[in-house]
Amino acid sequence: MTLGQQIRSLRKGRQLTLKALGSEVGVGPVTVHEIETDVRPPAPDLVARLAKVLDAPQLLVAHCETCPVCTELVPVKYPHLDNIPTHPAVVTHRAAQEAREAAAALEVPIGTVMSRLARARRRIHRRLYGAHPSDAGATEP
Repeated sequence: MTLGQQIRSLRKGRQLTLKALGSEVGVGPVTVHEIETDVRPPAPDLVARLAKVLDAPQLLVAHCETCPVCTELVPVKYPHLDNIPTHPAVVTHRAAQEAREAAAALEVPIGTVMSRLARARRRIHRRLYGAHPSDAGATEP
């Protein structure tokens, strides 16, 4: 079963229309249809959103198994990462999940957690490289 077929099966199982699923993940119904019929491959971030909305983390694994970056480049460049899921969709999904858990544990809005993480990434980038692309004209407390 292809990734698109899995998405269609999950969508229909949850009795969602193309339009309803599309609005949940931020794309139009035509895009959902093209993904389900394997006309258009979904971007990694869209796969992560679909996996979340459809409550189907197996979509991330299915995407990784067919992604040329994961199947051809990562094993050659990073052979020591043999069984570790490193696909951007998996990493994005994990990061979002961890941010939600941190927000719940700290009892703060998810936006607060996300902005603090972004600020920390910028500071690390500055320490490593001297500047961050967002520094042009911006000031940070």
